[in-house]
Amino acid sequence: MHKYRFDNRTIGIPTYEILSRFFIDEDAAVELLTSEGIFSFRNYLDCPDCHAGELRDKPGKKWIKRCSNYKCRKSLSIFQNTFFQNTKIPVNKLLEIGYLFLLQLPWSQMVIFTGLSEETITNWLGFYRQLVSLALDDTDTQIGGEGIVVEIDETKFGKRKYNRGHRVEGFWVFGGVERAQERKFFATRVPDRSRQTLENLITRFIKPGSIIHSDCWKAYNELDRIELQDENQDYNIAYQHKTVNHSTEFVAKDGTHTNSIEATWWALKRYIPKKCDNIDIDECLLEHVWRRKNHNNLWKMLLVAFRNIRY
Repeated sequence: MHKYRFDNRTIGIPTYEILSRFFIDEDAAVELLTSEGIFSFRNYLDCPDCHAGELRDKPGKKWIKRCSNYKCRKSLSIFQNTFFQNTKIPVNKLLEIGYLFLLQLPWSQMVIFTGLSEETITNWLGFYRQLVSLALDDTDTQIGGEGIVVEIDETKFGKRKYNRGHRVEGFWVFGGVERAQERKFFATRVPDRSRQTLENLITRFIKPGSIIHSDCWKAYNELDRIELQDENQDYNIAYQHKTVNHSTEFVAKDGTHTNSIEATWWALKRYIPKKCDNIDIDECLLEHVWRRKNHNNLWKMLLVAFRNIRY
């Protein structure tokens, strides 16, 4: 297991100086990922297919193993079933893209760092979003709980067409953030802001017993009347609900506010481009959840995703 020195300005991400040798040398990158259990079958002695022959280096093929059993002779790449399979781009370059992805560098700067084309960078950023999205499970997007305040809100992503008039094209996103030490967060694209749509998402993503803070949008009017379906619970009402009227104040007299979710939207809109045609917005939202969850261990958890997600 490799030990890293971390840069205090980017918590959870080793310094570029420490990792640069893995970005320059493909052998070093493969050694690192093998030590992390990502290319685990490189260490197999027997063929995982026929179990009769040994895996030996294939002449002229650096990262290919071939079974010694003449009846099998199957060739296997050490990258098989991993994030790095079926690509002509060296592993060290892909690892560098991942590091720059964690830093959230603009793609134009990634082109300069890596020497790869704009199209290649764009494609692999999409693959990294898919990777971290798959690394989440249902518990990562369920927030709140007994006595925990959860702020909810909806926001529109998009921009005015041709920058004129009041017509805004884009899509609505509904989300929530908890006021707790973990600061867990969820966000999902919605077809509309109707009461039925939002209440279904609230019961899906917010645990019973939570104290929900919202604005005065009419779809939230009945939140404190939602009943629990679980007969084993000691109470019948799922949520407490408090509101703040944004037309007159940002913080209600009793302290109710939605400043945390508003700040989260601001951060998301800085990261997600206004023109979203070429990216998967749902994966962008899940990426933000993954970053929020692992903000102190981004590099480590990227390696965990490499190891756990099989293709």
